[in-house]
Amino acid sequence: MLGFAKYHLPRNDFPLNRFSFIVSNPKHFNFPIDNYTFTGLISLIDPPKTRVPKAILECRSAGIKVIMVTGDQPPTAASIARQVNIIPKNIKTIDEIMEEKNITWEEAVDECEAIVVHGDKIVQSLEREEAEGIEKFTNLRKWVKKRFCVFARTTPA
Repeated sequence: MLGFAKYHLPRNDFPLNRFSFIVSNPKHFNFPIDNYTFTGLISLIDPPKTRVPKAILECRSAGIKVIMVTGDQPPTAASIARQVNIIPKNIKTIDEIMEEKNITWEEAVDECEAIVVHGDKIVQSLEREEAEGIEKFTNLRKWVKKRFCVFARTTPA
C-alpha cells in the first residue's frame, strides 16, 4: 500500500534538481516535509505464480526442504509462505506462538516448527557470536534446521 500527497513548491525557492535528503533523517531534507495534502492510495499485489504451491509440495515429497528468503516484512513473508505451502496452514509460526504464550522470540524459537527470521536478527546474531567468541552461524544453523523456515527483510548482503 502506497500513500500519495502533494505540496506546491515555488520554482524560485526550489529550482529543479536541487533537492537533497537522507531518507532516514528528515532533518537533512532541504524542502518542507509537513502540511502536505493527501491525494490518495494505491494498492499493489504481486501474487505467487499459480504453479508454485504445487511445486513446493513436490519438492517436499521428494525430500527437498524449501527455505524462503525475501525482502518482505515478516507478516507478509509468513502469509506468502502459507499461500505457497512453505509453511502449512495448520502450523503456528514463531510469532503466533509468542503472542499465544506471551513469551519472547528467543523462548519461542525452541517451541516452534515454523520460524520467520527478520534479517536484522541474522546480523545481531552474528555480531553477538563474534563478541562472545561463539562459533559463527550457530543460530543460523539452528534456524534452518526448523521444519519450515522463512527469512524476511533480508538484504543481498
